[in-house]
Amino acid sequence: NQILDYNGVFLEDGAEKDPYAIFKDNGTNLVRLRIWHDPQWTKEVYAPIGDQLYNDLYDVERAIEKVKENGMTTLLDFHYSDNWADPGKQRIPLAWRNITDIEVLKDSVYNYTFSTLNYLDGKGLMPEYVQIGNETNCGMLYSNALAGFPSCNGCDGQWSNLRAVVNSAIKAVRDVSANSS
Repeated sequence: NQILDYNGVFLEDGAEKDPYAIFKDNGTNLVRLRIWHDPQWTKEVYAPIGDQLYNDLYDVERAIEKVKENGMTTLLDFHYSDNWADPGKQRIPLAWRNITDIEVLKDSVYNYTFSTLNYLDGKGLMPEYVQIGNETNCGMLYSNALAGFPSCNGCDGQWSNLRAVVNSAIKAVRDVSANSS
C-alpha cells in the first residue's frame, strides 16, 4: 500500500498492473501481512511527514480487501511491536512499556489481538491464518524492557511468561473465530 500511495508502479510484461492481480496471476494463493501495534514511524518514511500509517490495522484492512478481491487467502502476522520484530529485537510496544504485571500484559495482548480480529471480522475480512509473534526464536516482548516488565524471553528462562502471553493471544484468536461470520 505504501508503494502504491507514493505513486509506485507495478509492471507485468511492461504493462502497469495491480500488484495483487500480478501475485494471483502468477500462482500466489496465500498473502502474509504483518501488523504492528502503533507504527507511528511509518509516517516519516517519505518526507514530508504523512498522515497515513502503514502495517497498522487500517492499512492491513486495505490489504486484506485486495487479497480477498483477488481470491487469495491471508495470513496475518502479529509482531506485538511498533516496528519489526525478529530474533535480535522483540521490542515492546510503547503503549505497553510500563506494564509490570504478567496478568496486565496477558490482558493487553488478548484485548489487542481480539479487537483487531473482531474489527476485521466485522468487515468480512477475517484472515484465514494468524501468526502469533514474528521470528520468536527466544520469545517476544523483551528487547527494550524496563525494570519490572514481565519479560517473555525463553532464552533467559522466562518460559512461563512467554507461555502465558502466547496462550492469551491464541485464546483471543479462538474466541473471535468461534463467532466469525
